[in-house]
Amino acid sequence: MFPVRSKLLILHLLAAMSFDGTAACWAAAPRTIAVEVRLTTPAGSPAEAGVPVTVIMCRRDWKRERSDAAGVARFSIDIADGCEWIMVYVSQIPSARKGMTAELQEYDRVQSLEQSWSVPAPVTFRLVPDQSSYVIDLPLVPAITVSGKVVAPSGERRGVRVDRDGRMNMGVFRGLVTGKFEVTGVPKGKDSLLYISVSNESTQSFWTRIHELNAAQAQASVDLGTIVEDPPSEMISTSVTVTDFRVPPANRYPNGLVLVAIRSDGRYAIPDAFWRQADALDPAAHSLTMSMKLPVGTWYLFPLATDEVQLVPSIRRLLAGDTATIDAANIPKVVVIAAQPPAPVPSVTIDFWPTLERMLTITPPPPPPPPPAPPAP
Repeated sequence: MFPVRSKLLILHLLAAMSFDGTAACWAAAPRTIAVEVRLTTPAGSPAEAGVPVTVIMCRRDWKRERSDAAGVARFSIDIADGCEWIMVYVSQIPSARKGMTAELQEYDRVQSLEQSWSVPAPVTFRLVPDQSSYVIDLPLVPAITVSGKVVAPSGERRGVRVDRDGRMNMGVFRGLVTGKFEVTGVPKGKDSLLYISVSNESTQSFWTRIHELNAAQAQASVDLGTIVEDPPSEMISTSVTVTDFRVPPANRYPNGLVLVAIRSDGRYAIPDAFWRQADALDPAAHSLTMSMKLPVGTWYLFPLATDEVQLVPSIRRLLAGDTATIDAANIPKVVVIAAQPPAPVPSVTIDFWPTLERMLTITPPPPPPPPPAPPAP
């Protein structure tokens, strides 16, 4: 979703997890477990062979296999003492441990799959003590392709990449050069959010525009045409104080803690990560002050513990103009004005873990009522 922070993995954070930053109190998982990941179509038939599937174990260990003729990727995994979960997904980010040729082949393989099928979001499973085998289903649904082009107001191309909600940094790398994008694997007939990240050479950053694609628009492949976008030239340093902050153990939140600023209309997002700063902190620390650069506007600040999918209900509320629900959850916000003296540096305070818990209570807005039935003849 947010390619500026491409190291951030999108996880499905289990609701059963607490946010106290402490390790769970149960015996270590079995040393070796067997995992079968089954890729199936709506008819129940297996997906094609050769699809790369990755399993991540706790913080940094991972293993990748390809599905066989039965659509099953089979793993034998060593689990470290204290590891509580595994995360499973169809591989899309090229592996840093492979050569460029192998990376591109793997990327192209998933691109080919997603011409027909929408691959589910990464899914996290909590390990059960003494359980030595797991069977995990990743269902595929029919997909469409969404394309378009991003240009500056002057008409010249903008570097761009596009991600969609529920998938892990599935950007279109060619867009970084041409300004054109083509996103495969968008679920057919379902609501989706597209995150169109436009490069800004002057600030050396990405400006992420959130585009809502509703179910009616997603009945077939769609061309969004030319999108005119002009990232802000001025980013204002904002002082962010994070309280109730505790560095979680590595086996709970694998890739650190993130703050994402969403504009009050839900149309733009800017992430900032502080896991590197957090790694350098004393685990007993309970506060952190950092600088986050934001353009002019009103921004809500959302905390994340590695799971960007958690943001979707809040984004949908803001896109629907429902700031009242966000305010009722006491999500901090900051108003950024132009950097003209003697304007003070905008600041905001966020209590990280309690705010995250409140954010998880936010639900998507109700669907609009169906159109009235035509009158009877």
